[in-house]
Amino acid sequence: RTAQIVDWLVVIAIGVLGLWQFHIPQFASNFDKFPGDRGDARLVAYLMEHWYQVFQGAVSWRSPAIFYPVEGTIGYADLLLGYGIIYSGLRAVGVGIFEAAEFTIILFNFLNYLVCFVLLNKVLRFNLFASIAGAAFFAFNSPKLVQLGHLQLQPILFLPLAIIGMVLLFQKREILSQKQAFGLIVLSALSLAVQLLTGFYPGWFFIFWSVLFLILTLFFTQTRNVVVDLVKRFWPAIIGSVAVFFVALIPFVLAYLPVFRSAGGRPYKEMHVLIPVPLSFLMMGNRNYLWGGISSALTSAYSLSPELQIGIGLIPTLAWLGLVMFAAWVVIKNLRSGIKRELLFLSQLILATTLVYVLGLRYWNGFSPWQF
Repeated sequence: RTAQIVDWLVVIAIGVLGLWQFHIPQFASNFDKFPGDRGDARLVAYLMEHWYQVFQGAVSWRSPAIFYPVEGTIGYADLLLGYGIIYSGLRAVGVGIFEAAEFTIILFNFLNYLVCFVLLNKVLRFNLFASIAGAAFFAFNSPKLVQLGHLQLQPILFLPLAIIGMVLLFQKREILSQKQAFGLIVLSALSLAVQLLTGFYPGWFFIFWSVLFLILTLFFTQTRNVVVDLVKRFWPAIIGSVAVFFVALIPFVLAYLPVFRSAGGRPYKEMHVLIPVPLSFLMMGNRNYLWGGISSALTSAYSLSPELQIGIGLIPTLAWLGLVMFAAWVVIKNLRSGIKRELLFLSQLILATTLVYVLGLRYWNGFSPWQF
């Protein structure tokens, strides 16, 4: 028990250190500086305040007063529901608008770290420091930091929550009842629904990545048998959970369908300039401790939109390429003589992630597979 307490103290201490580095302008200014620019950041704070007014029964949730008297306008932005719940609690005890918004954003980034640690250490059973490292990369990574102005991209703790439910379903499938399986799948379904109702880009790309992963599992007999077995065992629980998921998404449809009908989708021509190029991996931000000078030089030499400065970094990119080689080796070895199923699942996860990058990059002459 003492060892567990010490472990958790280490986890929290490293998380606080990562949080301090991530939000150092806020902590160093005694919370006088707000993350983001004067446009989007104030909109996010306003939408959080809107939810506070909604929970007080003062306004309709679909109609922020900023567009009064026009109704049904909340779908022109992310809904930020997850933010709104925590923020409203802070406002209820007398915290000011910007302070409550700031504390909410910081708290969510810490929760991103903690929930991912639970997934890695308690569910997937990685050792303490590997789990801490993975959770820190998840919560305090460079792409999130470089794009900190896009505050709707910060709350992503619902994604590891969604994975926890599905991993536990896989791990315990031999002993689970239908009711227990239903509970785990509903945990995943509701977590994903809340992510979409908070910031839909991370939720949408998570769904896209999950579909690619599922397709890859169906290509190989070992992993396909597991998927088929899960469906056969728990099809009532799966059907019930899907129904719960669609019910949970009713607010999403009510918010966005009218806006989509009136304004239409975003045309590919407009999106084209926002699709990353390979150079985007190295754009770590001008204030990065190690790579700031290189980022500045690249920015001067090549005109890249700030949206494209995703900053994966040189070392993580090389590590990713190494993982791709490992995944390819696992697949080839499996085709020849078979291999441990867990390794095959891991290689499929790596390849699904790789496919997201390959499909979502812009190449020669501005071509990108994303247009398809």
